[in-house]
Amino acid sequence: MESIMNNKNPRLAFFRIHNQNPEREKVVRPLVEKFLAELKPYFLFSFAEVFYQPELFPVSVREKMRAKRIVDQIAHDFRVYKGSHAQLPFFQNFFLQLRNWAAFWYKFLVRVPFLRKDIKKIARRSSYSRAAELYLTNKHIRAWEMFMESGADYGIFLEDDAVPNLHSLPRFQDFFSALEANRTQEKEGVFLILSYGLEPLEQGEIFERKNEEFIFYKRPVTLGSVAYVMDRKMMAKVLKIVYRNPEYRKIPADWLLNQILMDLKPKNGTYLCFLAQPAVFDHALYPGGNQMLKSTIS
Repeated sequence: MESIMNNKNPRLAFFRIHNQNPEREKVVRPLVEKFLAELKPYFLFSFAEVFYQPELFPVSVREKMRAKRIVDQIAHDFRVYKGSHAQLPFFQNFFLQLRNWAAFWYKFLVRVPFLRKDIKKIARRSSYSRAAELYLTNKHIRAWEMFMESGADYGIFLEDDAVPNLHSLPRFQDFFSALEANRTQEKEGVFLILSYGLEPLEQGEIFERKNEEFIFYKRPVTLGSVAYVMDRKMMAKVLKIVYRNPEYRKIPADWLLNQILMDLKPKNGTYLCFLAQPAVFDHALYPGGNQMLKSTIS
């Protein structure tokens, strides 16, 4: 872990979570290294990578179905958590679930008579994808533990589709200035969003306010696991929930964050949560993200 000294700002710990994809690394790594080099004069930080994963083995269709049921339930509960305006009406939710299940079974039933040669390939790809999700979740958890071991004040967690751009440095500086300006001793934790793969939420009971640079929320909320920040108080609570619920390690990382935030049962205003708009980092899969990665990330 590389340490860089500076006395003007809180101590930060960057964790880059990836799977050593050579095509992706060829594009993203130089941009990350350039961003960190430009950050040196302004912040005290360390940098580490979490990338180890064993050989992928396919999971069963039964496990894949179980995971889908869990994610569907979390998605429903999270809409409720975000507020009544974000919760879908009963019939709309019912038909959404019906459509999702139809799309899932389409691969295994409808296409069989027409694409018998491809069905095994489709099922195998789906099973390996599920296994990769499990490894990614455990990499996030390992990065969380490394953050607590580092002694840093804030942990910054970046997946490999979080891509620095020309404006990342000034946006990052503005982001942490806003953090220091809005943080108080009464806050029970900090959860911040540096990049996102979904449209920012600007409605519902959870929405607080927005200005030209940031959107603030009354309770912690996620927009994926691409790039986010937690302080030590928040992380201690997050890990406590993970350790008490070992089955959570089977939930995809972005949905795991949603589940953990709901388990915290936060009251309005007890946590500091906001996102940068525009984002500090591009998301390579999100419209407007880094176009160079469109062909290298699937």
